[in-house]
Amino acid sequence: MSPRPLVVVTCCLAILGKTGLAQAIEWVAEPSIRTGLEYNDNYFLSTAPHKAVKGANLGANLDLAAQQEQWELRGSAHLLSRRYDGREDLNSDDGTSDLNYSFKNDRNLWQLKIFYANESTLIYDKINPDIGITEKQTKRATTSASPTWAWQVAETTQLRLDYQFAGVKYKDGVVAGLLDYDQQVASLTLSDQVLPRTNIYIALNYSDYQVTTPKAVIPSSYTAVSKTNTGQIGITHDFTETLKGSLSGGPRKTVSDDVVITCVFFSGLGTYCYPPVTQSNAGYGSVFSGSLESRLELTSTSFRLSRTVNASGSGSEVQADNLNLVIQRQITPERFSVQLTAEAYVIKALGHTTSAVDRNYYRLEPGLRWRWTEDLAVEASYRYVRQRFVSAPDVATSNSVYLTFTYIWPRLSVSR
Repeated sequence: MSPRPLVVVTCCLAILGKTGLAQAIEWVAEPSIRTGLEYNDNYFLSTAPHKAVKGANLGANLDLAAQQEQWELRGSAHLLSRRYDGREDLNSDDGTSDLNYSFKNDRNLWQLKIFYANESTLIYDKINPDIGITEKQTKRATTSASPTWAWQVAETTQLRLDYQFAGVKYKDGVVAGLLDYDQQVASLTLSDQVLPRTNIYIALNYSDYQVTTPKAVIPSSYTAVSKTNTGQIGITHDFTETLKGSLSGGPRKTVSDDVVITCVFFSGLGTYCYPPVTQSNAGYGSVFSGSLESRLELTSTSFRLSRTVNASGSGSEVQADNLNLVIQRQITPERFSVQLTAEAYVIKALGHTTSAVDRNYYRLEPGLRWRWTEDLAVEASYRYVRQRFVSAPDVATSNSVYLTFTYIWPRLSVSR
């Protein structure tokens, strides 16, 4: 993992401590470590014969923060090392780091988020568009920067402008069937609090996706450039103090430059590939999002349904329909809790060059958490995954079990 983001965090904190802004600054540090065991009977989500894998992991986290009345600076670094019994090809050392800065005055809010990650594509702790489309372990380096400006136009009206740049590179990506890409996203949102518990908003979004892997080494058809425009109208409403919901939706238009590579096999002569041909295509659809959240004294429930457009290493932007349900129940106050997560994805490539990444992905994960002491927690979970590609008849399933121990040092806080 590159140490640069953490160095930036440390330098920024040091600079702030030497400036006139350093009056009444609160400094916070929260270190933690985690270790765990895992078992997975189908690590690659393969439909071919396969063997189960057993592994162990060790991780360290450090969260840093400095804040004053008008500004806040937060940074974090996370390291995770994984080792697998008899499968050295799965071993990985992963790291992520981020830096978040915000400044506000009476009517304006400025934010800057910087993120860097160097991690394996086969980490299942979080779902991403690459999961399930490769059966090779490779590294993915992600760098992103996201500035934001929000202006309080009136007492109940806000104008918000967001921009994000993300660059993704894979180690030996072409061998694994993954292509490097850059994505830029800009959005403009106008919101108004029409009632004490109700907000309405209009959001316009533009994204630009470009494959950055050299053309000469790409062996199959792909989407070189994809530009997507979306518009949404939405509403958020707090029904009660414990129940709130949101709903939004609107049209989508995607224009892409698809590079088509046609290869023909000649008996006795081998395979001949014609020169690549670029075709411009336009596609239309919709995006939407809906959520309902309930937070009671001992039970919290979250339900979300969405359709989004995401960048992917598959050589195309993908449309992801997602249904997510999370139920958490506190069995004993502050000690023992259980959680159930159910999730479904329907993923479809927006480019016209391939449908090989189109698939349905389902996950069911019950788990429990026991706060053994004030600083030590134990978590156990079981995960069932089912995946089927539209272009293939076979279904891949996976059963995995995780046991994790996390130790969090007492929060270190100093004000001066």
